[in-house]
Amino acid sequence: MKTTSETKELRSRKIKLNKNENVEESEKTTTQSGQRLHPFESCHKIRDSLLSSASGYTNYRGILNLCVVLLVMSSSRLVLENLLKYGFLVRFDVPILFIKDPTAWPSLLALVLSNLFIILALYLEKLLQKSRIGENSGKFFCFMNVFTALLVPAIYLWYREANPVSSFFALAWYTCLSMKLVSYFQKIAKKRKKFPPTK
Repeated sequence: MKTTSETKELRSRKIKLNKNENVEESEKTTTQSGQRLHPFESCHKIRDSLLSSASGYTNYRGILNLCVVLLVMSSSRLVLENLLKYGFLVRFDVPILFIKDPTAWPSLLALVLSNLFIILALYLEKLLQKSRIGENSGKFFCFMNVFTALLVPAIYLWYREANPVSSFFALAWYTCLSMKLVSYFQKIAKKRKKFPPTK
């Protein structure tokens, strides 16, 4: 009966013979232009196991991939179980309901109406560029635009007693919008100083 060391030697000899045969075959095979093809290379590399101390514990890519696969499989099981138990709960008629009665959705209506402040800012800048209004009056109108963008949605949502969560997101949107409008006015004012407006 063969010992384990003899079987290991036989395996290593077989692997070396197979590698040598592959290299010889690749050297024989050439293209029509005379260039040599690349020798056969395995897509796998010999590495130490991550569970051994010889690996150095540096590359955990395989274990992380396994965790992602397990996470996806377990969550997909829960999704399938909920679908079978409760059915498909997504409502596709929400946009139609909003179109029928926009005032029933105050936060969404406030988000849609935020475009008015953006269009007004663009119109003011066009008037300033063509010198139809003065610089000081332009600053005043820009300030009033930003001020109303902050104040009017808050008063409207408070008056309509909208859902607090959706109101929070709508007012956060208006806060970001007002900061963007301020930076837009400042940037365009610097450009107007560099390039004077045409009359």
